[in-house]
Amino acid sequence: MSAADYLAGVRGADRHLPLKGKESPSPWARDLATTMAETGLVVSEETVADRLLADLRGAS
Repeated sequence: MSAADYLAGVRGADRHLPLKGKESPSPWARDLATTMAETGLVVSEETVADRLLADLRGAS
């Protein structure tokens, strides 16, 4: 999941839980942890599954 995918999930969901726990870097997306910390909201992969699957297929 990239920071852009995460932000799409924030915009696309009706409600979110607050993030808990310690910030952890994401080697695949350096700006993801920072973006999550700034937003402070949980976004599950299910929320952005279509985007993630398209990325795996090379269609994004």
